[in-house]
Amino acid sequence: MTDVNYQEVLTRYRALLARFPEAQEKGKKARYTSLNGHMTSFVSPQGQICLRLSSPDREAFLAAHPGPPVMQYGAEMKDYVGIPDTVSGDVAALAEWFAKSWSHVGSLMPKPTRR
Repeated sequence: MTDVNYQEVLTRYRALLARFPEAQEKGKKARYTSLNGHMTSFVSPQGQICLRLSSPDREAFLAAHPGPPVMQYGAEMKDYVGIPDTVSGDVAALAEWFAKSWSHVGSLMPKPTRR
């Protein structure tokens, strides 16, 4: 769990998403964004912003900000990185990583919809 409370993390997440009008906050309990059926970001129940990055971007991020793997329901989410409080507190720096995440997920083949 991070040192920052969950509501403060949600405030940071919403400030980030305000810079990306195409990214809509979704989810009733777990807050997340998605593009073409793929999740791009989410706020974990522990109060950490997590982003889906390409392999090169993920390696670069982890080299600069080492951290444990992102785990949800006992499984590692291999494409995701957990954003430390030092980065999530800097919306401009976080926006750069979110833009990379959005671009990467936008390059993936869209998932078929049920509609």
